[in-house]
Amino acid sequence: MGLVLERVHEKIDSFAWVLGNTRGSDRQEPEIQKGFRYVDLTKWVGYFSEGYTASDIDFVMPEISEKLGIPLICIWNTEDEFDGLCGDSEFFFYNPATGDLQPLPEMAYEILLCETDEHEGLNSNLITIDNSIVPYIEDVPHLKTYNYLSGTRP
Repeated sequence: MGLVLERVHEKIDSFAWVLGNTRGSDRQEPEIQKGFRYVDLTKWVGYFSEGYTASDIDFVMPEISEKLGIPLICIWNTEDEFDGLCGDSEFFFYNPATGDLQPLPEMAYEILLCETDEHEGLNSNLITIDNSIVPYIEDVPHLKTYNYLSGTRP
């Protein structure tokens, strides 16, 4: 069975590619391509499958950010006096050196939100990150919070 290589974010050219293996026992490790890094999100499969709050984000994002090699933040569309940050949200890579935000690849969302590790017919929890778009930071800084209201930034 061959490798499955799918483009996952059409609006950003060469931003992120998802690499996974088709189902079966002949699972192969991906070939390392120069300029890319592969991040295994197996530990967090389904972590947000039943929803999440700003507290959940602040609890898990430091560890995920360390694994990714860049801070991962959550941007929410609503804030109210009872729930704080809430409503629809989206995850972004955050480059503290430039302030740039890059959306998390769709495959990473599927991994974090699914209930099992067999999502979309793939038997892999790897995401591929283009280092030229999302840089690897040697010492990933810990942010005070990983939650922001739309229109604000760290």
